[in-house]
Amino acid sequence: MFPQVAEALLAESEAKASSIERRLERFLRNPRIDVEQIWVELLTQVMPFFRKEPMRIIIDVTSYEEHAQVIYVGLLSHSRVLPLVWKVMSGQQK
Repeated sequence: MFPQVAEALLAESEAKASSIERRLERFLRNPRIDVEQIWVELLTQVMPFFRKEPMRIIIDVTSYEEHAQVIYVGLLSHSRVLPLVWKVMSGQQK
């Protein structure tokens, strides 16, 4: 996932994709970052924009190679899904 995000951010930065990827990884490993709290605050700001139209909730399971599966519930809007909650689970062991 990090390589795709880094490629998307490449147009916004003069840094190389590999450098952006390392920054993202360091940011998410930072113990001072409370991802759950940040997500709650983000959703608090974003959700009011969805009040004008019916909400469509999506439940999906996505495999990440053989190592893990991500199960998530998201809000579908304009052909995009905004993840609301997710859980990463170990993949099948061979």
